[in-house]
Amino acid sequence: MEINGLVKQSLWDFPDVLCATISTQGCNFRCPFCHNGHLVEWKRGSLNIDDILNYLREAKMLLDGVCITGGEPTLHKDLPEFIRTLKEMGYKVKLDTNGTNHKMLERLIDENLLDYIAMDVKAPLNKEDYSRLVGVDLNDAMMNNIKQSISLISKSGIGYEFRTTYCPALLTKEDIVKIVMDLPRNSKYVIQQFIPEHTLNPELRKEKSPTKEEMEDIALACKGYVNVEIRVYV
Repeated sequence: MEINGLVKQSLWDFPDVLCATISTQGCNFRCPFCHNGHLVEWKRGSLNIDDILNYLREAKMLLDGVCITGGEPTLHKDLPEFIRTLKEMGYKVKLDTNGTNHKMLERLIDENLLDYIAMDVKAPLNKEDYSRLVGVDLNDAMMNNIKQSISLISKSGIGYEFRTTYCPALLTKEDIVKIVMDLPRNSKYVIQQFIPEHTLNPELRKEKSPTKEEMEDIALACKGYVNVEIRVYV
């Protein structure tokens, strides 16, 4: 598994859990609003897995969990083995995913390797909107995989959230409501604030973050369908 980032302590990445956050290298999407553009390309990770595991062994008295994010972690075939090692240390594990690898998600859930899943739902669940938001042309099979992941996660019995980054240049209030209508009723749904710094598409760096008030207005339109909250960073 290629790893290119380690935050040794985080209070933000795993709900109610003090965690370390590990970022895998490589992604199958090219979301223009992505703030982790350095993790998109497929290349060797800069961090040694053994060094990370040694740190986590030493930090077990301080930490309760590990968040694995990316990039897209589920594209790494040795992800289950890595998580199994974390579980043997006694860590809770949260996975951030774009939901494109339904089979890997199913395996991780079936083997009881996950304690929390956060899946990004980028756009309303049609090829045109989704392709525009993820920067690659998606086929029917890929869209079906994403939909299967949503269903799988919602029925897993594991803590989870679906989340959408609200970038006003790419999504409207109506788009967010459509996304919500595509989700299982009463799912936990998080609207995340878009941050323009370091976006993959340089043009979006000129845009402004939506205000808390704008996001609250959209959240209000989603109530009654999902358990919605907003996540504001600035």
